[in-house]
Amino acid sequence: MRRTRVVVLAAIVFGLWGCAGPPPATAKNELRTCGATHGFVLAADSATTLATDADVTEVRDVPDPEKAQPALSIRLSDAAAARVRQYTAEHIGEHVVISLGDRVVARPIVRDPVDGPLLVTGSSADDVAQMRARLCGS
Repeated sequence: MRRTRVVVLAAIVFGLWGCAGPPPATAKNELRTCGATHGFVLAADSATTLATDADVTEVRDVPDPEKAQPALSIRLSDAAAARVRQYTAEHIGEHVVISLGDRVVARPIVRDPVDGPLLVTGSSADDVAQMRARLCGS
C-alpha cells in the first residue's frame, strides 16, 4: 500500500493547529490521536467534495518520513477512502484541495491513486501543531 504524501507549506496553511512543538507521547509511547475533526474538506479542483469531517475516522500524530518532525495521518471511512481512491485513480495530474474551515491548506497534484490515510506535513513542527490544534480542537 502506498501512502500519498500531502505537503502543506507554511505560506498556504490555513491555521489548523495551535500548539508548538511535537506532540507528547502517551504512557504507552504512542502518539496522540483524535477522532472528531472540525472544518476538514478534501475536494476535487472542480469543487466536488470527496471527504468531510463526517468521513474522518482518526487523526494521528506520526513522524514525517522525510523530516525529523511530526506529521498528521488522516484516516477516512471505508466509503470515503473508496471515493478518494477512485477519484485519484481517474484524475492523475489534476489538483485536489485540502481545507480546514475557510482556509485552503494545500492544493497538491495527484501523482498516484490515494490508497490509505492522507499524510499531511508542514514546513515545521509548529506548523503541524497549529494544523492539529485547529483540526482537532486541542
